[in-house]
Amino acid sequence: MIVEIALIFIAVVIALAVGFVLPAILELKRTIAQTTEFLANTEEQLNSTLKEVEVTLKSIRGISENINNITGDVSSFSGSVSGAARDVRKTSKNLRSLTKHTAGSMTAMRIAINTAIQVLINNMKIR
Repeated sequence: MIVEIALIFIAVVIALAVGFVLPAILELKRTIAQTTEFLANTEEQLNSTLKEVEVTLKSIRGISENINNITGDVSSFSGSVSGAARDVRKTSKNLRSLTKHTAGSMTAMRIAINTAIQVLINNMKIR
């Protein structure tokens, strides 16, 4: 009889254990399935995001190269403008010098013409 009670007790304990463990196992199985699905979705989204990041990086590299080219062009243009400004200054200096010399020559020529006219008038009066 003690053996029968022990067997019944063991059967009850096993039934209770199965009653507690079985739902836990089923919940664990459901959790694993959800986790697997979540990881699959996350991996898909990450792959999509990584592709977008690659495209964006290529675009940024292209923009960077364009900026470098433009910067080089601006530097070249700046050098050309600087050279042109030097040439304009030199030409302006030459024009000022020419104007100064021309004005002096014109004054001398006017004096010479006035003197020649005066001499001519004086010679005509004498005759």
